[in-house]
Amino acid sequence: MVTSENIFRGTRGGLDIILDLYPQANVCVKNPKAKFKKRESEATPSAHLIQKDGIWYLKDFGEPGKGLNAIKLWMEAHYMDDHRFGEACMQIGKRYNITDEL
Repeated sequence: MVTSENIFRGTRGGLDIILDLYPQANVCVKNPKAKFKKRESEATPSAHLIQKDGIWYLKDFGEPGKGLNAIKLWMEAHYMDDHRFGEACMQIGKRYNITDEL
């Protein structure tokens, strides 16, 4: 079984997944104070990346709530609710060649 710990270890704390989903976020890796547009419809950039305890999160001030890690962002991008967390981990594992043996 692919766990969230394996996913974060195998994707640089989820950064690889976030950048695949939102390539425009790369500006935030180089400049932590930078912001980017998560949605093309935005007039001004309102999202940024933060790293806490080795895990990357995307915080979007255009949406309510806390920052989302890469697994939650994957689920959001693929229209998955919280009941499909295990399925999301399996999809990510397959996409990024992550196994339970990492």
